[in-house]
Amino acid sequence: MTALLTLERSLQLGRLCSSILEIDKKIQLVVIINQRGRIIEKKMRDDWATKDLIDQKKEMLFMGCALQISMSHDFDPEFGTVRYTFMERKTMTIFSFPLAEDMVVVISEPNITPISFGKKITKIIEDRKTRIKQVILN
Repeated sequence: MTALLTLERSLQLGRLCSSILEIDKKIQLVVIINQRGRIIEKKMRDDWATKDLIDQKKEMLFMGCALQISMSHDFDPEFGTVRYTFMERKTMTIFSFPLAEDMVVVISEPNITPISFGKKITKIIEDRKTRIKQVILN
Protein backbone atom coordinates (compact mmCIF):
# COMPACT_ATOMS: atom_id res chain seq x y z
CA MET A 1 0.00 0.00 0.00
CA THR A 2 2.81 2.47 0.83
CA ALA A 3 4.46 1.87 -2.54
CA LEU A 4 1.19 2.76 -4.30
CA LEU A 5 0.88 5.99 -2.31
CA THR A 6 4.49 6.88 -3.10
CA LEU A 7 3.88 6.20 -6.79
CA GLU A 8 0.66 8.24 -6.78
CA ARG A 9 2.41 11.12 -5.00
CA SER A 10 5.22 11.04 -7.54
CA LEU A 11 2.71 11.04 -10.42
CA GLN A 12 0.82 14.01 -8.95
CA LEU A 13 4.03 15.99 -8.38
CA GLY A 14 5.24 15.13 -11.88
CA ARG A 15 1.95 16.39 -13.34
CA LEU A 16 2.27 19.58 -11.33
CA CYS A 17 5.79 20.16 -12.67
CA SER A 18 4.66 19.49 -16.24
CA SER A 19 1.70 21.89 -15.90
CA ILE A 20 3.99 24.66 -14.68
CA LEU A 21 6.53 23.99 -17.43
CA GLU A 22 3.77 24.43 -20.03
CA ILE A 23 2.95 27.99 -18.89
CA ASP A 24 5.71 29.58 -20.94
CA LYS A 25 8.72 28.54 -23.03
CA LYS A 26 10.92 30.75 -20.86
CA ILE A 27 10.44 28.35 -17.95
CA GLN A 28 13.38 25.95 -18.11
CA LEU A 29 13.27 23.95 -14.90
CA VAL A 30 10.63 23.04 -12.32
CA VAL A 31 11.77 21.25 -9.17
CA ILE A 32 9.88 20.04 -6.10
CA ILE A 33 12.18 20.09 -3.08
CA ASN A 34 11.74 19.07 0.54
CA GLN A 35 12.46 21.29 3.56
CA ARG A 36 16.16 20.47 3.32
CA GLY A 37 16.39 21.43 -0.35
CA ARG A 38 16.60 17.85 -1.61
CA ILE A 39 14.99 17.23 -4.99
CA ILE A 40 11.83 15.12 -4.89
CA GLU A 41 10.65 15.66 -8.47
CA LYS A 42 12.08 17.49 -11.46
CA LYS A 43 10.94 18.39 -14.98
CA MET A 44 12.99 20.46 -17.36
CA ARG A 45 12.91 21.92 -20.80
CA ASP A 46 16.64 22.53 -20.69
CA ASP A 47 19.13 22.32 -17.83
CA TRP A 48 21.21 25.34 -18.86
CA ALA A 49 20.49 26.99 -15.53
CA THR A 50 22.23 24.40 -13.35
CA LYS A 51 24.22 22.21 -15.77
CA ASP A 52 27.51 23.96 -15.00
CA LEU A 53 27.06 23.63 -11.23
CA ILE A 54 28.68 20.79 -9.37
CA ASP A 55 26.27 18.69 -7.31
CA GLN A 56 27.26 20.48 -4.09
CA LYS A 57 26.42 23.90 -5.62
CA LYS A 58 23.07 22.62 -6.95
CA GLU A 59 22.26 21.36 -3.47
CA MET A 60 23.24 24.73 -1.99
CA LEU A 61 21.04 26.58 -4.50
CA PHE A 62 17.97 24.54 -3.55
CA MET A 63 18.80 24.64 0.16
CA GLY A 64 18.84 28.43 -0.10
CA CYS A 65 15.36 28.41 -1.67
CA ALA A 66 14.08 26.12 1.08
CA LEU A 67 15.63 28.27 3.81
CA GLN A 68 14.16 31.46 2.38
CA ILE A 69 10.61 30.06 2.38
CA SER A 70 11.10 28.44 5.79
CA MET A 71 12.31 31.65 7.41
CA SER A 72 9.45 33.59 5.85
CA HIS A 73 6.95 31.44 7.77
CA ASP A 74 8.07 33.19 10.99
CA PHE A 75 6.12 36.25 9.85
CA ASP A 76 2.91 34.46 8.80
CA PRO A 77 0.93 35.65 11.86
CA GLU A 78 1.77 39.29 11.15
CA PHE A 79 1.65 39.39 7.35
CA GLY A 80 -0.15 36.25 6.17
CA THR A 81 1.26 33.22 4.40
CA VAL A 82 3.90 33.50 1.70
CA ARG A 83 2.54 33.01 -1.80
CA TYR A 84 5.96 32.92 -3.43
CA THR A 85 9.43 34.40 -3.38
CA PHE A 86 11.13 35.82 -6.44
CA MET A 87 14.78 36.41 -7.25
CA GLU A 88 16.10 37.86 -10.48
CA ARG A 89 19.68 37.33 -11.51
CA LYS A 90 21.51 38.37 -14.65
CA THR A 91 21.06 34.97 -16.31
CA MET A 92 17.93 33.57 -14.65
CA THR A 93 14.84 34.16 -12.59
CA ILE A 94 14.03 31.92 -9.62
CA PHE A 95 10.60 31.54 -8.01
CA SER A 96 9.91 29.48 -4.88
CA PHE A 97 6.38 28.47 -3.86
CA PRO A 98 5.34 26.69 -0.65
CA LEU A 99 3.56 23.35 -1.21
CA ALA A 100 2.44 21.73 2.04
CA GLU A 101 5.75 20.67 3.64
CA ASP A 102 7.61 20.88 0.32
CA MET A 103 8.41 23.68 -2.11
CA VAL A 104 8.16 24.25 -5.85
CA VAL A 105 11.17 25.98 -7.42
CA VAL A 106 10.78 27.40 -10.91
CA ILE A 107 13.79 28.63 -12.90
CA SER A 108 13.20 30.67 -16.03
CA GLU A 109 15.04 32.90 -18.41
CA PRO A 110 15.42 36.49 -17.20
CA ASN A 111 13.25 39.40 -18.36
CA ILE A 112 9.86 37.95 -17.55
CA THR A 113 6.94 39.67 -15.89
CA PRO A 114 7.27 38.32 -12.33
CA ILE A 115 3.81 39.19 -11.02
CA SER A 116 2.08 37.61 -14.02
CA PHE A 117 4.26 34.50 -13.81
CA GLY A 118 3.81 34.26 -10.05
CA LYS A 119 0.02 34.45 -10.32
CA LYS A 120 -0.15 31.86 -13.11
CA ILE A 121 2.05 29.41 -11.22
CA THR A 122 0.21 30.01 -7.94
CA LYS A 123 -3.11 29.25 -9.68
CA ILE A 124 -1.80 25.94 -11.02
CA ILE A 125 -0.44 24.99 -7.59
CA GLU A 126 -3.73 25.91 -5.89
CA ASP A 127 -5.75 23.96 -8.48
CA ARG A 128 -3.66 20.83 -7.86
CA LYS A 129 -3.03 21.32 -4.13
CA THR A 130 -6.08 19.39 -2.94
CA ARG A 131 -5.13 16.29 -4.92
CA ILE A 132 -1.49 16.51 -3.92
CA LYS A 133 -2.29 17.16 -0.25
CA GLN A 134 -4.55 14.09 -0.11
CA VAL A 135 -1.76 11.91 -1.48
CA ILE A 136 0.93 13.49 0.72
CA LEU A 137 -1.10 13.11 3.91
CA ASN A 138 -1.99 9.46 3.24
